[in-house]
Amino acid sequence: MGAILALEATVAFIHPPYLASEFPWALTPLTARVLAGFLLVIGLLLLFVARENDRDRVRVVAPTFVLLLPAAALQMSRYRDQIDTGSVRFWTMLVYLVALFACGIYLARGNWRATLR
Repeated sequence: MGAILALEATVAFIHPPYLASEFPWALTPLTARVLAGFLLVIGLLLLFVARENDRDRVRVVAPTFVLLLPAAALQMSRYRDQIDTGSVRFWTMLVYLVALFACGIYLARGNWRATLR
């Protein structure tokens, strides 16, 4: 997931119309670049978590992964009339967010005291 997200975000950062043309709501080139930068950070974070391969050491990113889905859902509920729910990008984004949420829940379970030492 991290590699695909980082690759797509890099392409979108270099060429903003790639993301803006397929996104479920209207994006300006600047907004597409900002979103691409944010997605690149999430993709790299996923790659670092996979590289570390130690649940106790990467548990600190669990709140980020858990909160992305509710934050996106809140924003989409505010502007639901501007979102094209029939687009492939919308459903791809939703699958990614649900997968990140599940990874965050999985990482959050366990001994936080050992993590924060």
